[in-house]
Amino acid sequence: MKTSRNKSRTRGLALFDFDGTIYKKDSLIEFTKYTKGSTRTFVGLVFLSPVLILNRLGIYPSDKAKLIYLNHFFSNDSKEDFVAKAKEFSLQEIDKSLNKEMLKKIVLHKQLGDRIIVVSASLKCWLQPWCKKRGLELASTEISFENNGLKYKRKNCTESEKVVRILEKISNKKYASAIAYGDSSGDDKMIEFAQKYSLQTADKQY
Repeated sequence: MKTSRNKSRTRGLALFDFDGTIYKKDSLIEFTKYTKGSTRTFVGLVFLSPVLILNRLGIYPSDKAKLIYLNHFFSNDSKEDFVAKAKEFSLQEIDKSLNKEMLKKIVLHKQLGDRIIVVSASLKCWLQPWCKKRGLELASTEISFENNGLKYKRKNCTESEKVVRILEKISNKKYASAIAYGDSSGDDKMIEFAQKYSLQTADKQY
């Protein structure tokens, strides 16, 4: 588990990735299984395997691979049905596969009075209900339903885009420290941001 480190978390900023960090699984695949069934999901993954393998090898970009995946499984769904299923999945299924250690950290940060933001490449439509239930802020990927398929409303919330979203969220507010929790290369920029933020804050205190 990758994390940034700092000396003081009082009145700090706590940033959490979701898939693989708070949630032990890949929420996109789990949502697909929930809505389409395991067999159809498996068949779809086999069909998409050339794109997914190239993505894993770093040859094909993640944002494009995700859109291909989403359109393969969900382009024929109505927006209303998709959003309703996403909310249902969020409130009924996500709690079944949570990382207990990360939940303890969230509780700790709440007790310290820190501002907590979940920053994730997963879709807002199934993260928002869960985050709202837990009293957590969210910055994540959003999609729109258009005549020619599903599109991103803005960039996929991963890598450097995570930092962009964080800066938008915190605006000009100042925090005593920052810490970030993530599990993949898509979180490295966020963790680096938290480390630099804490070092800059510490420098100003001396």
